[in-house]
Amino acid sequence: MEKLYVLRDNFPIATIESHDRQTWHFAFTRQGIEAGIEISNSFSIDDEIDQSCVKNWFCNLLPEGQSRERLVASERIADNDFAILKHIGLDCAGALTITETIPAAMGKIPRKTITRKQLEQWSREDARVELNIIAQEKTRMSLAGAQRKWAVIFEQGEYYFPGDDEPSTHIIKAANNHAIILGEVYMNTLAELFGLTVPPCHIDHVGKGLFFCIERYDRALNNGQITRIHQEDMCQVLGLPASRKYQADMGPTFGECIAAIKRYSTVSAPIIDVIQMIRWQIFNVICGNSDGHAKNISLLQNHEGKWQLAPLYDLVSTQTLQIYRADLAFSVGTNFMPGSIRASDWHAMADECEITRPQMVREVKQALVKLNELNASDTLKHALETRGVTEDYWNRLEQVKLYIEKQCRRIDRQLT
Repeated sequence: MEKLYVLRDNFPIATIESHDRQTWHFAFTRQGIEAGIEISNSFSIDDEIDQSCVKNWFCNLLPEGQSRERLVASERIADNDFAILKHIGLDCAGALTITETIPAAMGKIPRKTITRKQLEQWSREDARVELNIIAQEKTRMSLAGAQRKWAVIFEQGEYYFPGDDEPSTHIIKAANNHAIILGEVYMNTLAELFGLTVPPCHIDHVGKGLFFCIERYDRALNNGQITRIHQEDMCQVLGLPASRKYQADMGPTFGECIAAIKRYSTVSAPIIDVIQMIRWQIFNVICGNSDGHAKNISLLQNHEGKWQLAPLYDLVSTQTLQIYRADLAFSVGTNFMPGSIRASDWHAMADECEITRPQMVREVKQALVKLNELNASDTLKHALETRGVTEDYWNRLEQVKLYIEKQCRRIDRQLT
């Protein structure tokens, strides 16, 4: 029988046991029950535990696709959820750490500077170099999702592999297609100017390499110490596996996500988060982000155990790239195709979100005006300059700018 301890603020609040690494048994500890702070909206301290739901929750912390394959190859571990969670559990999303011992066996691996040479090699998408760096530095790849990325500490312009006794502060992402990196910093900056809450970000270039860096919203600096903030994504909120993050793959609808926000967002008036979500979906449709799925919506938990919508992330104009599916992650009404959405689709989305149809149309029209003004503007250009976007990079973003311009005209025409 193998046992993992689930720690929060270094206290063991739960255990996960397995005799075959396939069947899991999760249970809250006495300390966890006495603390009384829930870790998810999909299962509770006070109720009988649905073990399949809990397994889904923890598996949502794991890397997917090629990221998972690289982790398994670099660390020579079994391609098994329990084994991977056991290996990467010290720096997961949110406030929990998962370890084999109490107290956790930490302090063996110190923080290490990531050299500019390592950053260049990694950012140029050399998978073999990445595996060598991971093995040599004994660092960990612990991020959910399919894109290749590292959890790092970013301080005073330098990047570090975290020691095993400290959380990471930022996520860096690389792609051999620089259009992905440039598009993400463009979309995040545009989203912030548009009024969406997004984490601070920038791009960095090292030699011929380029990568995107974004601040982790589930981390905070308190009295010089990096602390963890608990969170869960919408698949975890709803008890779903990561394989169901897209609506078309038996995932939640946008309306079901809105209903969850209304039910669980209690830090402030839920309508504030609902409007933010609606504006995010409108932004995705106009700006071509077809990858805004359920795992890109998260809730943050405060010290009182209350939840609110987290900053929005993974904003990429996928419609301008050839490597993503064309249909939206969430339909507008029943329409998944961003180029053919009409007034009736927006009306159906209003019904689904339980707001009035005129209110939805106003939101769309206001978004069209504001995004049309901001797109390719001097205001946006100056904001991007502070985030590492040079004149040359700005000129290479023409495809994204043109798509947004055309989509604004198309949606405005189809709205009437």
